[in-house]
Amino acid sequence: MKLITDKGLQKVEKDLGLNCTNDRFSLILKFIGTEAADLKNAASYLNNEGISATVTDKYIAIKQSELQAFYPEFVEERVWFSQKGTIVTLTKDMDHQRLSNCIGLLDLFLTTNSISKEDAADYIMHLNDSIVPELAERFKGDLLPYKPHFDWEKKLVESTINLSKTT
Repeated sequence: MKLITDKGLQKVEKDLGLNCTNDRFSLILKFIGTEAADLKNAASYLNNEGISATVTDKYIAIKQSELQAFYPEFVEERVWFSQKGTIVTLTKDMDHQRLSNCIGLLDLFLTTNSISKEDAADYIMHLNDSIVPELAERFKGDLLPYKPHFDWEKKLVESTINLSKTT
């Protein structure tokens, strides 16, 4: 996936006369200004450039994908999306366990019937694009056993244990 670089983000801030409130790993960038006129000026600039953005009285939100045609400061990065799909993590920054857990979580979802067929297919596509190549390059494809991290994951694991006891 292409993400804007820090240098590119600084250029967007300068062009808009606004400050970005989040980092380049957010798929939607939010910009704020010191004056209401700052937002109006930025909105006018964006409209003239053909960039669609959500403009409120407090901020302007722009999808990174909207900026790609106007700012060449994007780089292709292997990324993993957060559960809600708005924050990304570079897979090169993920440790062996976290990479393995991404695959283990799909197995857990499938075992507990907690994922639809369509969502599973989408999840597998993202695994193949990001996690599997990273595991292959850095860890020779070695997959560690799944270790739940969050409480909701631990409960899901417990439900599979209880399920296996009843069958």
